[in-house]
Amino acid sequence: MGKYIIAHGGKIQGFYSRTIEHAKEAAQFCNTNYFKDLDSLIEVSDTLFITTSDGAIKNVWDCIAAKNVKGKVICHFSGSLSSDIFSNKESAGVVACSVHPIYAFSNKFTAYQNLTEALFTVEGDSEALSRMQELFAILPNRVVSIPTETKGKYHAAASVASNQLTGLLWMAIELLKETGITKKRHMRC
Repeated sequence: MGKYIIAHGGKIQGFYSRTIEHAKEAAQFCNTNYFKDLDSLIEVSDTLFITTSDGAIKNVWDCIAAKNVKGKVICHFSGSLSSDIFSNKESAGVVACSVHPIYAFSNKFTAYQNLTEALFTVEGDSEALSRMQELFAILPNRVVSIPTETKGKYHAAASVASNQLTGLLWMAIELLKETGITKKRHMRC
């Protein structure tokens, strides 16, 4: 996402990761900075994007919430989790949202090149979404806001459309192969 944002004229302060090598790799790929500590990144950022696996978002948030983040926007890119995962956001003084491109990322170094047609869904605090408008304005994607309480249904629909459809197509192809019909022998593409 960082490379995609930069490719469309956005600015990223840099990257932080528990593993310095990951932060350096992302910074080099995006031609920006890496930070050795979280406090340094927080100090120069108005928005913090959490781009970890879904299972790590809560732990990362707990670490960030213990810092001075008053006035910041906190955002994650999970398709399955809503911004409600940012518990105690009010006491931390932040506004929160989630952004999710409906797109299967197959390669972290090339996926951004094909992201322009993806629909982005957003949900969260109205102030967070309002402050994210500057980012949305530079991206060519359509952005659709969904109610926070429907994030689970949204994820189920996206999963069925992506994962389940792919599985059904694979099963159909395998069954056709068992009948002797193959792409090489009988199908024209």
